[in-house]
Amino acid sequence: MAVTQREKEGVVWTHVATVIDAENFLEGFKTHLLSHVQRPNWSPSGTRAKVFVDGFTNKLVALYQEDGPKDDVVLMRINGPGTEKIIDRDAELISTHVLHRAGLAAPVYVQFDNGTCYGYQPGRTVHVSEMGDRAMLGRVAKTMAKLHATEPPPPTHSRALPFVWAKCDDWIAKVPQTFEDPKKNETFQKVIGSLDTLRGQYQWLRGVLKDSRSPLVFCHNDLLCGNLIYNEDAGFVNPDYSRYPDENTQKLFIRFYLEEAAKIIRGEDSLVSDDEVHSLYSEANRFALAAHMLWALWGLFQALYSTKDFDYVAYAGMRFAEFLKRKDEFSALSKH
Repeated sequence: MAVTQREKEGVVWTHVATVIDAENFLEGFKTHLLSHVQRPNWSPSGTRAKVFVDGFTNKLVALYQEDGPKDDVVLMRINGPGTEKIIDRDAELISTHVLHRAGLAAPVYVQFDNGTCYGYQPGRTVHVSEMGDRAMLGRVAKTMAKLHATEPPPPTHSRALPFVWAKCDDWIAKVPQTFEDPKKNETFQKVIGSLDTLRGQYQWLRGVLKDSRSPLVFCHNDLLCGNLIYNEDAGFVNPDYSRYPDENTQKLFIRFYLEEAAKIIRGEDSLVSDDEVHSLYSEANRFALAAHMLWALWGLFQALYSTKDFDYVAYAGMRFAEFLKRKDEFSALSKH
């Protein structure tokens, strides 16, 4: 088992050449990783584990000492098989290091062949019912402004093509005319129609958004309530699109966001005009179409490569249906 120091884009990290078994992960951690997570007082015999998430793409495990402080926790994420086809794990790790330095992410301790160990952020996940609360909207909006104001690593910052288009281009090129699995193909024809239909809608979307003046910034890409951790001192669930926030709620969030962004950029409080709020409201909703398209293509890509027993094609169809439902409404929003 080799332990090496890797360096890329100015970031250095420890890599342990080992594969942690997704079922026997505790022994794997104690044997190969415990000495690399900056816990010199932890003993192998006292180390315990709790599975936080056993999701579509990863298994997330909390590791702690049986008699230790409750917040002294190391998280170990074991990547799902084949997820390297979707996610550049080195780029992900580099971004996490950069965000940690900015105070927006936990520290990364060690990378192994099929995962990462990193720090724990105490707190609780935000419930969907809280997202209409003015105070919670403000907290999330201000944190997102800080995320977007953080300078990405140079190669990421200078990419000519944003992540959303790079990934969509890659995934749509891999979607077949016909799925080999008859059941998947039947679902595909029912919920998508055809590859030509999908490609046509994608090109329409690219045309609608091609003149966007949005800067290239760090993006979370999966900002569900379950991924928001709030410190006061995922199975598949059908999205409830009736909870999509109304215009007033969205504009309140956007005003919080723009006020924080102005404070970060100018170093002082600034008034935000109604025109600025409406412009970003319109652009954000147009890009909501891009989010639906991205996740629809993600579902079709997963249907080709994932080993999980899950109806990814049906999920793709659900996102594509919401894209079609909203496209006229969102694309017609004026910028002023």
